[in-house]
Amino acid sequence: MSRLGNYELDIIAQLETAEISAAPAFESVTGASGGWRAAHREAIFREHLPAAYVAFIEEPCAPEVREQVRGAKFAIFIAARTLRAEADPRHGDGTTTGAFALIDAARAVLDDYEIDEGLRLVCIHAKFIEADGRGAIYELLYRVWPVVVEE
Repeated sequence: MSRLGNYELDIIAQLETAEISAAPAFESVTGASGGWRAAHREAIFREHLPAAYVAFIEEPCAPEVREQVRGAKFAIFIAARTLRAEADPRHGDGTTTGAFALIDAARAVLDDYEIDEGLRLVCIHAKFIEADGRGAIYELLYRVWPVVVEE
């Protein structure tokens, strides 16, 4: 396997450990290709929800790239849906988990996770992607960041 492929699989495995009220937070977690596209929307809403997609985005590698922005970046797309029209997919209801709770659950297992020796996941941003009356999708962007130990 490749280094980036191993990171993706490790992030997926970590997300599968996320829990809300002692139950798995996500029904499905899988890898995806690239940044947000309409095809992702269609695919993620066909999954058993709530769902998460993990996608490698970029890795700045040029010698002139500042150390502060080096590191592979992965997007985690989180999708939640309610079954009732009057319910709110951001907050959820008594029968479904909302996107905000899913974001918290994902961050609880990913923030500062040591993905490889001397490397940890650092959350760069959490942002809204899209929503309608029943579904919502958010993105968490993570960077694989070197752990700096000062002596």
